[in-house]
Amino acid sequence: MRAAWGRFYGPPGWRLAEASLIVRKTGQDVILDGPMPSLSGVLAQVSLEPARATGNAALRERALAALNSGHHVLAGNPLWNVTPLRAMLSYLEMHSSAIRWRAGSAHAPAGR
Repeated sequence: MRAAWGRFYGPPGWRLAEASLIVRKTGQDVILDGPMPSLSGVLAQVSLEPARATGNAALRERALAALNSGHHVLAGNPLWNVTPLRAMLSYLEMHSSAIRWRAGSAHAPAGR
């Protein structure tokens, strides 16, 4: 997973290939889905679950930052962005179930 992040994502954004003949100063905010799921969405999704399970905050922040950087693209054309949107929804479901679990614990304040 670390290798994939290093090869395809960096400060300028997502790269479509590890090595390109054309040098670009900027990457893409998000890679659109096509016949295959987008690399940006798949890598973010497969990173969020292990990040949560292991408590790896750096990996979680990297995946969320990558998803958030393309929010204007995702909002404008959800049909071609199903994979990153699914990654976001999966994260929100994981996060909200953890909040519900904590709220129902013995340590939660009474009346909640």
